[in-house]
Amino acid sequence: MSSFSDLKDLISSLASSDAAGMWRVFIALLLVGHIAWACGWLPGISGFAFANDVDALRDEFNDYLRVDLDEKLFNMQERLCALRLDEPDNRFPDREYRFKERIRVLLTAYRELVGYSYTLDQCARL
Repeated sequence: MSSFSDLKDLISSLASSDAAGMWRVFIALLLVGHIAWACGWLPGISGFAFANDVDALRDEFNDYLRVDLDEKLFNMQERLCALRLDEPDNRFPDREYRFKERIRVLLTAYRELVGYSYTLDQCARL
């Protein structure tokens, strides 16, 4: 019991009647609590995510992004082909340019995510 009373005396001496002392105690307890939480020392709390948990989430998210990019690239290419069929004389070159630019951005994102280039189909194959 004497160790508890010693701790109580220490806290009360740190947190004298002034507000600055109370803030010092609060910040010290907050820091100790954060370290205990991060290290997993608090009962019932595992602490921060383990590296393999983060890797699994990253892989799952990357798979989701790859599928999403696949769908967006296919849809953009399909829309570009439809535009070329609807306007064979290319009356609105800025619309085709916008489609091509969007496809270029998606291709770059796909290559950065997956590590290899996406193969675009020809309009005749769609």
